[in-house]
Amino acid sequence: MNANVFTLPSPKARFFLGHLPDLSNERLEFLTKCAREYGNIVPLRLGNSQALFLNRPEYIEQVLNDRKLFVKRGGPLRRILGEGLITSVGESWFRQRRLIQPVFHQKHITNYAEVMVANTEQMLETWQNGDK
Repeated sequence: MNANVFTLPSPKARFFLGHLPDLSNERLEFLTKCAREYGNIVPLRLGNSQALFLNRPEYIEQVLNDRKLFVKRGGPLRRILGEGLITSVGESWFRQRRLIQPVFHQKHITNYAEVMVANTEQMLETWQNGDK
């Protein structure tokens, strides 16, 4: 990934706030629309800060594994998400990254998948033909 990703097509941003109102109001719908209409890498503007919405697990993995790619300045995103792995910097980020790493072990991911499938099957049993 390089700086050219910020020139990719993206939804129209509001003058001062950028995409913050869209993310605050209808986050899931907005991000689903971004993925559908603009692809796997969507540049967004959060106030006066640039951000990327990544819609491919391998891109997210690359960013989380390469500290040079994962440059964070916090700013408006920190006000929305708080001080976490996505918005922290330096040693704070490194410490949080080390703490969360075990949950991404293949053994755990397999267990998560089994739980998700079981919960989905249980939910689907309650659906009636024609439900939305």
